[in-house]
Amino acid sequence: MVHPQNLSLDVIGLVVAVGEMARESTEKSKHKIHIHIQNENGLEIRLALWGDYAYQMQEYIQDNPHNLQIIVILQFAQINVWRDRPSVNTYYTSSRLFINSDIDEISVFKKR
Repeated sequence: MVHPQNLSLDVIGLVVAVGEMARESTEKSKHKIHIHIQNENGLEIRLALWGDYAYQMQEYIQDNPHNLQIIVILQFAQINVWRDRPSVNTYYTSSRLFINSDIDEISVFKKR
């Protein structure tokens, strides 16, 4: 299977699964959390959020335990393939993560 490499992309979706924070390194920038998001067509995408992005997601979930509709946008993400399984990852400090932000794209997605 061929997967595109060396390009950035933006993804948006409803968070449908959240994994545990992986802290295999002492460096916070290497900590990660896996989430799964679903687009409006039901396609599920696996995201790996690293470092501050992982902690931002974890903090949002802890601060909003009753929010069952979490919509995220990850801008300037990168496709990663590990063991022939593609996922979308944050890309150092270039990526931007929006979690239930009051922006048009999230409002439109919620209405679909």
